[in-house]
Amino acid sequence: MKALRQIIIIGIFLGMVTCSKDNPSRGSIKIVPIPASSKIIFHKDNFIFVMDEDGGNVTQITFDNSRHLEHIALSFDRTKIIANYFSDPSVGGLSSKMLLYDITAKTVTQLLTDFEMAGNGGVDSDINGYIYFTGISSLPFRSPSTQQEFLANLAANDIYKMKFDGSGLQNLTNTTDRGEVDVSVSPNGEYVSYIATNLTDPNNNFTEIWRREVAGTNPKLIYVGGKPRVSSVHDPEISPDGNYIVCSRVNSNVPPVYPNDPNANTAHDIIKVNVNDATDVVVITQPGPISIVPDWRANKILFLEITDKTNPPHAGLATINVDGTGYQLINNGANIGKWIPD
Repeated sequence: MKALRQIIIIGIFLGMVTCSKDNPSRGSIKIVPIPASSKIIFHKDNFIFVMDEDGGNVTQITFDNSRHLEHIALSFDRTKIIANYFSDPSVGGLSSKMLLYDITAKTVTQLLTDFEMAGNGGVDSDINGYIYFTGISSLPFRSPSTQQEFLANLAANDIYKMKFDGSGLQNLTNTTDRGEVDVSVSPNGEYVSYIATNLTDPNNNFTEIWRREVAGTNPKLIYVGGKPRVSSVHDPEISPDGNYIVCSRVNSNVPPVYPNDPNANTAHDIIKVNVNDATDVVVITQPGPISIVPDWRANKILFLEITDKTNPPHAGLATINVDGTGYQLINNGANIGKWIPD
């Protein structure tokens, strides 16, 4: 259950907690190169690991101070790892900070130390050397007291991109009526996908899947999900051909997983949505477990599966074919992972 609490996103109504700021950090660390055979990068027990596609040849990469890691991604040249961690696990994503591990230089550096939060809701990179992440540069209201002020703080959550060296920082969304999270870049480097919470009607705060070009242009609404913990959608990933998106969707029609844990008493399915036809939706995973944070490579989906429906219960990384066949739990205990870029 330790890993379970670590990966659950703890609230998005920003402004309820004031985040503490860490001191800027850069230091030498023990870190090892990525083996050539590795296909998946993930974290476990607050350190970063890699493994083969079938879960074999597990190799620990980082050995620095233990941090409450959430999302990680590897650069295309396999020399840099971008990650976010919770500096205060009790408030989770509201204390998210972003780190850059340089495997060649054997250093770790905290990025964007002036941001209120950075990295919560996903990190990714593209072949051109850009990092994509969710962040809040500053809160409009430090101590919000009205619904409008709380919503303004939520809307300050935007999608950003920048180079690994910190140059070229750009806000790709910069919206005032939506709060964006769960960013990912398409395999061809043309689009970013993300989740936006529609704030125009606070009583019906539906989640939406959006796609736009990596320059921030031509936003397109792909799919409208439901309310949080009812049928909300999370963590969209664009297919290699650009025609589909996979994401997780809360399934409140089945018995909840871990019903006595308020942070985890839902079930999630992995679904596939047609980019050009929102009615073309296919459920890939079996209903019941928490199946979340999918990542798409070729015809296979990598995802985190958490369930109390098996004996014994498990929380780990699994793979499944896009057509719903070939399910495998490849590493019980592994936390959120991504395919390593080809």
